Amino acid sequence: MKTFSRKNVLGWALVAIVSCTALGDAVAREGGGRPTRAPNPGEIAVPFSELEVRASGRPRGELRTLLTSPRLYQAFVGSPPPEDLDFQREWVILYAPGTMPTGGYVADISYIGRSTDGRTLTIETRLFEPGAHCFVTQALTNPYVLVRFPRPESTRSVVFSHVTEVRDCLSASMLATPDVEAPSE
Repeated sequence: MKTFSRKNVLGWALVAIVSCTALGDAVAREGGGRPTRAPNPGEIAVPFSELEVRASGRPRGELRTLLTSPRLYQAFVGSPPPEDLDFQREWVILYAPGTMPTGGYVADISYIGRSTDGRTLTIETRLFEPGAHCFVTQALTNPYVLVRFPRPESTRSVVFSHVTEVRDCLSASMLATPDVEAPSE
């Protein structure tokens, strides 16, 4: 039977923790994709896509805002808008839940709807929180998301709603698995 030194065990434990943290963040980001949701009665779902940009100068604290011009975009995001973003044709929504105590939190826009008369936009923000079994970064984080969508013609009001969802990183069957001994060589 092979013996393991304390240094080896601690090294492999660190590798496992870092791997699980990265995997947990990736699962949260990818699994946090937009749940399919039927439009509210009297609404039409609006297609949208996430902007992959770094928001360096945005204000801290919880924020849900509609960005309708390059000036507003620059003020809230801290950098000029992407060159292919035309505010005559598209608008942007920024959702930032504020400073979180650890990693593993994912901000998302899960739904944008427009009333059939076009006067009201309904936007649902979603915050995915890490569950009790998630390995997360032990540092303050500031998650956010920016999405672009076709500019509506006659919008007069915007209604935001919010959902918080806790995601556990392990399934019940994984938790019930007995400890497995290290293989001997």
